[in-house]
Amino acid sequence: MLSEKQMTFLMTGIALTLFLCLPTYAQSTKTRQKSTSVLPCALELKDAPTIRGIRLGMPVNEFLKMFPSATERDNSRPEVGAKTYEVNQEENSNFTDSGVQLNFVWFVDEELSSVGFKYPDYEPISLNDFVRQAATRLNLPSVGWKNYDGLSNPKILKCKDFDVMIGQEMFRAGVGDPYLILSDYSGDAKIKAREIENKRKENEERLRKKRERQIFKP
Repeated sequence: MLSEKQMTFLMTGIALTLFLCLPTYAQSTKTRQKSTSVLPCALELKDAPTIRGIRLGMPVNEFLKMFPSATERDNSRPEVGAKTYEVNQEENSNFTDSGVQLNFVWFVDEELSSVGFKYPDYEPISLNDFVRQAATRLNLPSVGWKNYDGLSNPKILKCKDFDVMIGQEMFRAGVGDPYLILSDYSGDAKIKAREIENKRKENEERLRKKRERQIFKP
């Protein structure tokens, strides 16, 4: 498991714009990795938080055992090896009556590359307090969190192999649900590379057909 991801976050509209629209999701890799300085979080993918049994890199068949009736969404992108699923949370006791919603999942090459959670029953005092509590509960560094793309909302922590994004949905009428998103870098990179390769092949085929039309065939 990131479109035109990163990001859909987490107003279903935001989530489906940031992570479910993968072109922007994939392009966000540049934003996340452009700094060559030492990262404040040296955690590798194997150290990424596991939330209610879900972790980055988990195989899709393991995930589907947790949600047996899950169905693949229409906005999956098989041409770049990416899939997303609609799930029934009531199938899994980790989520039933938990106050936690599994907002979206993205798998790349059958491994979880990005996942978003919403917390409708949680009311953080502030975004900074949300970050502080999440860092403590998920064994993440409490320092190094930055405004994402220069915005005041959300905050992002860049680790060695993945990042963590924390924010709160914003509406004209006020503030909505808090959310947390985990994303690995390898999924982004694979999607971006395949988009470039697919575009190259499309251009080659277009030129081939053009040359073919330029040949006189009596």
